[in-house]
Amino acid sequence: MRSPEYLNSMRKFAISIVLFYLGFWARLALAVHRPVVIGIAGSVGKSSTKQVLLAAFTPFGKALATQGNSETGLPLSILGVKVEGY
Repeated sequence: MRSPEYLNSMRKFAISIVLFYLGFWARLALAVHRPVVIGIAGSVGKSSTKQVLLAAFTPFGKALATQGNSETGLPLSILGVKVEGY
């Protein structure tokens, strides 16, 4: 049986491979499609600001508001991958 340290290091290695893979394809999609990206930061009003900007830009073409704001959520949103329970 493998030690807990070995299993933990293998888990971290597997996660880093998956994150690299997601990041690579997300960066490639951004390079190919060249979208205008607007980032919203702050402690109050991010969701409502996102909805207002989405409503304002939709008449001018395709607009998308992503749900992900993490190391995994953002690449998944860029790639259009829907995750159940996310």
